[in-house]
Amino acid sequence: MQQKGLKTKLIFFDFDGVIVDTLDMAARIIFEKNPFPDVVDHIRRVSEGNVTEQLRKLYAQGRFRWDPEFHIKYSEQLQLLLPVPGIAEMLRKMNSEHALSIVSSSHTDPIRSFLETHNLHTHFEDIDGVDVHHKKTEKMSSQLGKRGLSTHDSVFITDTLGDILEAHELGIPAIGVTWGYHPAETLQKGNPHAIVNTPSEIITHILELFDRI
Repeated sequence: MQQKGLKTKLIFFDFDGVIVDTLDMAARIIFEKNPFPDVVDHIRRVSEGNVTEQLRKLYAQGRFRWDPEFHIKYSEQLQLLLPVPGIAEMLRKMNSEHALSIVSSSHTDPIRSFLETHNLHTHFEDIDGVDVHHKKTEKMSSQLGKRGLSTHDSVFITDTLGDILEAHELGIPAIGVTWGYHPAETLQKGNPHAIVNTPSEIITHILELFDRI
């Protein structure tokens, strides 16, 4: 049963690549320990599945060196970035009627700090990073459960094929954005509900999607 006072639709957002473009920043940090000439392409390949699981495989195979200070460097450098243009207005409009949440493969604390710095934190009811669980399916299921909502009452906004596939494991429709880690042709492999090029387009497709329910 849905809890009294909660909004009846839940919009999940990925953080990296959707709210803020962190690809180049992440590539610079990773390059310090893994000086691959194609480090950006390497990150994109990892993001075609669950990031944490993909990285664990690479560690086990000895094909990737983990930087023990990655989290510290990421946290510090993240605060120097700005939100994607237009994202704040889109969040404000969506939050007026729907519950918003972040499920991310990054840690919760730096995400929260970034959102607070840019006055975006009040839009989100939950912020679940990799420290909550490494699988986004688990985090989305938990958040839907505590609100008494079904997967049909939700949508996932993301920039990676891996996230689209995780959403589809639960039967959650996904909207892919093209300003993040994966281009449209990679996102299309996951058969998302829609692929958008600007934050304002997200509003149109969410309204269309929820009107069908």
